[in-house]
Amino acid sequence: MELEYLFEEVEEQEVRYTGIVSNDRRYDIGVVRSRQFLGKSLVFSLQNQVLLLMSKEDINDETYWSEKLGVYLEDIDILKGFFRSILQPMHPSLEDY
Repeated sequence: MELEYLFEEVEEQEVRYTGIVSNDRRYDIGVVRSRQFLGKSLVFSLQNQVLLLMSKEDINDETYWSEKLGVYLEDIDILKGFFRSILQPMHPSLEDY
């Protein structure tokens, strides 16, 4: 069987690494903005090596992201504020990239 490419695209991406400290915990979060994810950003936790796709619309659904990223219940509001400041809406214009 021959290897068949479905697609291949090379792009420059904006990558952001942020360390956040709450009262007792530290969160090291990476965020990658790309055109590949239909307006969502690739968000990953460096501590527990988990990644997921998120947009501004996903922030209030903490059941989607908090456990996966290892966020403790008392720190959810801190991370929500961080995500609100950096995540884009689901359908950004092409000028945002």
